[in-house]
Order: sequence, then C-alpha cells, then structure tokens
Amino acid sequence: MSQRIVVHGGATATIYSYDSPVVPTDAPLLTAQNYGPDEITVTTYWGAPYLDGGWHVLGSCTIPAGTQQDLYVGDSAFFHFKADATNNGSQDTEVGYSM
Repeated sequence: MSQRIVVHGGATATIYSYDSPVVPTDAPLLTAQNYGPDEITVTTYWGAPYLDGGWHVLGSCTIPAGTQQDLYVGDSAFFHFKADATNNGSQDTEVGYSM
C-alpha cells in the first residue's frame, strides 16, 4: 500500500497514522519517499495528544529530495502511532510512504 501527500513549504503534515483502541498493534514497516523539490524531515511517534504524556518521539530522519528512507517505527506494540513530515524548504513538496 502506498500513499502520496503534498506538504506545503515550511509546514508539517501527518503522512500516516493509526489508532488501535482495543489491542496494541505493531507499527508497520514504513518507507518514506521524498519526490521533491525540497528536503523533508520525517518524525515517527507513539502515544496520543489525549493520553498522559501526549505524543512520544520514536525517531526522526532528514530525507533529501528524490530519495527514500526506511522509518524507525520502534520494536513494541502501540495503540496509537503516526508519522509526520516537515517540509524544510519553501516550495510545495510531494511525499509518499509505502508499507
């Protein structure tokens, strides 16, 4: 499964998220693809804004335009997981992910 989204210059957008309210689930293995033209930073989180402690960072990586990166998704099961992409430039940049 793959998905694409445009992240506006200087903005942050959630490119993937899931909620598993009954049973914690292992986060999927995700690869982020930066189609350009600007560099992006992708951060993975577990938790939720309404839970004690909010979102907790699992990992973060910077992905140059035209490249892809496997994302760190942890080694535990989570009820809530998300991946956010921050556009480090000023132009709209297309970002995709695959599982």
